Amino acid sequence: SSQQPNSNTQRANATATTKSQARQQGSKQPTVSSSQTTVPIYNTSLSRAMDNNLQVSAASNGASNGGGSIMSPLEIEEETMSLFDETNGRAPNMRKRNRVSLSTLDGLSDSAGSGFRGLLRSKTSYAIRNACLLATLAWMVFMFINAMDKAVENLPMDDENPRGIHQSSFGGLNNPASIAGQKAHHQHEEDEIHNLQLIPQSNVGQRIPSITAENQMNHIGHYWHDPHTSVYSSPYYDGVSEEDLHKEQEDFVERLNATKKRYGSWDLVDTYYDENQEYRPRTNFDVCSNKDCNTTTDFPVDSWQRDQDYVGNFVEEAKKMIHRVKEGIYDEYGHSSLKKDGSEKSEKEKEDRSKIFQVIVAKASELNDQNVAVNKDTKEAKLGVAQVSKVAWDGLVRKLLHSLVTNDDFFVVVAGDGAAAGHGNNFLQSPIMQFHYLMEPVMDLMGIRLISRNMAVDGQSTAFEAMGGADLYGEIDVLWYDSKSASDSAGAKDLLYKQSILGGERVPLILTNDPVKLSKDSSNTAWIGNLQPNEDMCGSNSKGICDMNSHNSVCWVPRIGVTPEVKQDESIPPESFPGNYAHQLEARKLTMLLLHALDAALDRWVEGIEADGFPLLDSYWHVGEAYETIREKVRTSHDNSKDSACEKMMKDLAMVCHVEMHGNTEWTPRVTPFANSLRALLPYSMEVGNYCVEEQYNEADLMPKQWAIPEDRVDPHLIAIASSAPPPEYEEGTSFLYDDDSGDWAYYDDDASYYSGSDSSVGDGEGDGTPALRRRLQDNSTVSTGKGWTMYNAPAGFCDGSAQSTCGRDTENKCLMAGHNDHQAGILGDALSGWLMLTVRNVKEGVILARFDIDVPARADVVTEGWTTIDNEAAAEGGDRRLNLPHDFTFDYSINGEFTSLSKADYISKGVLIADGMILHPLFIDSDMGERKRDKAGEGETVEIGLRIRSKQGRALTVALTHLFYA
Repeated sequence: SSQQPNSNTQRANATATTKSQARQQGSKQPTVSSSQTTVPIYNTSLSRAMDNNLQVSAASNGASNGGGSIMSPLEIEEETMSLFDETNGRAPNMRKRNRVSLSTLDGLSDSAGSGFRGLLRSKTSYAIRNACLLATLAWMVFMFINAMDKAVENLPMDDENPRGIHQSSFGGLNNPASIAGQKAHHQHEEDEIHNLQLIPQSNVGQRIPSITAENQMNHIGHYWHDPHTSVYSSPYYDGVSEEDLHKEQEDFVERLNATKKRYGSWDLVDTYYDENQEYRPRTNFDVCSNKDCNTTTDFPVDSWQRDQDYVGNFVEEAKKMIHRVKEGIYDEYGHSSLKKDGSEKSEKEKEDRSKIFQVIVAKASELNDQNVAVNKDTKEAKLGVAQVSKVAWDGLVRKLLHSLVTNDDFFVVVAGDGAAAGHGNNFLQSPIMQFHYLMEPVMDLMGIRLISRNMAVDGQSTAFEAMGGADLYGEIDVLWYDSKSASDSAGAKDLLYKQSILGGERVPLILTNDPVKLSKDSSNTAWIGNLQPNEDMCGSNSKGICDMNSHNSVCWVPRIGVTPEVKQDESIPPESFPGNYAHQLEARKLTMLLLHALDAALDRWVEGIEADGFPLLDSYWHVGEAYETIREKVRTSHDNSKDSACEKMMKDLAMVCHVEMHGNTEWTPRVTPFANSLRALLPYSMEVGNYCVEEQYNEADLMPKQWAIPEDRVDPHLIAIASSAPPPEYEEGTSFLYDDDSGDWAYYDDDASYYSGSDSSVGDGEGDGTPALRRRLQDNSTVSTGKGWTMYNAPAGFCDGSAQSTCGRDTENKCLMAGHNDHQAGILGDALSGWLMLTVRNVKEGVILARFDIDVPARADVVTEGWTTIDNEAAAEGGDRRLNLPHDFTFDYSINGEFTSLSKADYISKGVLIADGMILHPLFIDSDMGERKRDKAGEGETVEIGLRIRSKQGRALTVALTHLFYA
């Protein structure tokens, strides 16, 4: 997928990979979605290209003006700001300033140049001169932007490849665990390899930042999906000889070639570069909401989407790949199209096989109360991997066709219980991660970046995260609710589904075993489906990958440069959780659903062209109108019904079922770990201790050898990465063994090193260049900030639920490779801690709710250790845990300086029980704010919140703020 910044200046400033790098790597660089804005980084070579393009009148003006060069965009900006300062009296020493010579403005006409020189010689006031200069500069900037538009079309983007955009973006120098990647790391070439600065943000107003630098770099993806290098040949494996590493690589190449011979490989080459000696122009999707650009007027004539021959070749190659991966899954589960003697099975046998792996487009009458498609007579589940409604199928196909046309990102998110979170197994063995492992390279070759997130939490209701909406889950294209736990009420699930629709810019397909009454509450517009629960893919086989009780977890693979602080366990206790092959089966069902839908999307592309001509009409693939229709139905459903499960659960707070909620929490996973933390709401003076927990390492985990696919079993992943692209060429003499014990793959955690708005950003900052760690409001509080609050139970590492996460690797962990992302932290305080101050921005609907954990150890706040009580009395004695509030408990809170105190009885009575362990406390309710804000465009209001608890128990009265929700 391509990157088109949202302004011409940003496009000129975006870092671009050189043609020589593209040829050397043999594959495109990590991609960024086209409609995503970026942090501008000025590139001098790109500036020179712009300057050369702008020298339209240099020949005529050069003689009279004495030659010179065009002002760069940065020089123009500096000149403009300086003139503004002078005009407003802020630059008294103007004459001493080393101004850029006006003779360098070669793009101006002779008369304009003469006018400038005349102004400089004149004795008139600075104000008149500067006014004329500003007007001329404005004209010049306008001309510069128009000229730059033409120049930027033919400049290579960061992901350009002479073979075209639809090539594997993985491996090469970007694989930090490969031989060449290791050498590149040795030479400190990361900045040339990774364009970390291009962190995307959508241009849609209600978009949610959902890509971080970790997702962008995707080290684990480059390691997993390198089409020319075995994961088991990495020089990071400790104790493996160079000879054995070479053998692993040779075996990989031999098996890959055999796979290509049996199934084929990706073989699409765009000849545009060879024929024109320049790269294809890209469409600027930033001018179009939801990327819904007009195919005829907004797409450059030479863009790949407007090249009928190329589109035809792409569709054909994409369908071949889908067929290959499907065949690989058929073969994997013993349903090969070939008989044992090598001959083809009959069409009847293939048809029977297809029914096992089909997607059922079901009517409501065909579904049971678990949202499973069943036979009318027997009531048994129908054969198939999934069922979806007709409107859901059409929506998913449209959504995927939109992603294919626009090279968009695609987000698949899981919410659910401990089994979905991967407990009893490694995080990477969870269903969603096994889906991601196979589908990421497939969608990458089609120009789509796949982001899969496991947001499941063990032992807690989904309502905890659902209340925070898209802020915590990120953008969602497919929401998979995977839970058999009784901890989720119908109201919690209803809230989850509605917030997934209301939040962010996208509306997802929702896969669930209990849609509650979402279809009714959305006037039958919501996209709903489910995975079928049967195991027909295995048939009567219960061995190998069909052994649903198998567990194969690993706690540690010895690696060079990392020695665990504590002895590592052999494996993760399975407890009562499903095994890794049970998870794989569910992952394959979701994979087949997406493969079938992609196949249908390509068919729709062809059918649309056959019916209405080329290029494809917008009506086939635009999504914005469909999204808004569904969203508006959910938003207004309370006008017709006030008895939905969500409204019953929320009681007096029922409005949250119909507005886009936001949230900050210290629980993980969360999509942008710092931006959506409670710490992000603290003022500068508010310290909460050292929350950056030391982690053992932050690189992608090495693949355990015991996870290798046996030679006698089909490997669908090998089919997915197979390509005809030649391997990259590297310099000779690269050592196979890693001889540096640092072991660092240079990950970046937004809790430690991001700078919002400067040259590395998670796309969630304010653009002020302030370190994200300290990106908080300046102190203008009417309340003194407390000094006794601290972080509690914070996990180590990067915990966003994605494959790129590196979560929980603290020095005491006995299973560093477990990787589970669900941790429950908070900001801890007691009756001696003082005021906890937070500032919530952009409140539009007049709702702020807090959730506290009172079931935390007494005296757990290390900051107040040794402090006296408020009344200078001894703290109450008691056990290690305090489950009840004391009689003298007082809860104080302030909203914009207005104070309220609640007694124990009032505090309890005002809390709203949402789920077990989840009581929400309304801090701010302004029912009229929503109407006021909807009548006026723009941002919401900023609300300052102060929280404090009081009791004679002092340090024994301990609470933790875990969540803050608002709308």
